[in-house]
Amino acid sequence: MVATHAVITIPAVSGVQRDAVKFDFAFANPTGSLATNLPQLFSHINPTWSTSISAFFSPTLAHAAAGCLIQLYDITGHLDGSATGKPPYEQDTFTLPGGGGSPLPSELSVVLSYHADYTGIPEHLPGERPRARYRGRLYLGPMATSALDSDSVSHRPRVAQNVRETIAAGAIYLSTLEPTWAVWSRKDGQLRHITQGSVDDAWDIQRRRGEDPVTRTFWNAGFP
Repeated sequence: MVATHAVITIPAVSGVQRDAVKFDFAFANPTGSLATNLPQLFSHINPTWSTSISAFFSPTLAHAAAGCLIQLYDITGHLDGSATGKPPYEQDTFTLPGGGGSPLPSELSVVLSYHADYTGIPEHLPGERPRARYRGRLYLGPMATSALDSDSVSHRPRVAQNVRETIAAGAIYLSTLEPTWAVWSRKDGQLRHITQGSVDDAWDIQRRRGEDPVTRTFWNAGFP
């Protein structure tokens, strides 16, 4: 196996290409079949809640059989981010299970943060942030209303606890199947194994998933 950039594409039920969502991963010389292991992030069942991540995805995403695409690219010699100039060395499909409920706005995301071991690495140096090369994020979404919760006192909208714990369980399972899951720093051309991460209860925004208006309601101010 080789150093790999994996791209997952989940299509939308609209069939419009720009409505599909993509997730990027990096693996340092994977030890197993990524076509088998990588989808487990989305389908692994958290035994505490009996759910998988995909159960909270918006119904605007397609859950058709073999509807999701996995593309694997050999990035050996391209860790600086330069184009490989080659098609995927492997391509496969998988089924996104679960789904349903009512959709939240498409740009709302749940953030899965992860990082490599950065013990002794400073956050700031003059003109740079070295620790930034050791961490990454996945913006999971669009999500359904089943992922939404609110604080009982302040009524602050937040990501539900069962959603956060289910996402964390999926990440742990993937890192167990593929301990080669890595943070890819193009700045210094390194793949660093992921050691831990977190899932915030605050919603994040992925602006490129924002939708264009379909209609517009006009109003006019009254004049004497």
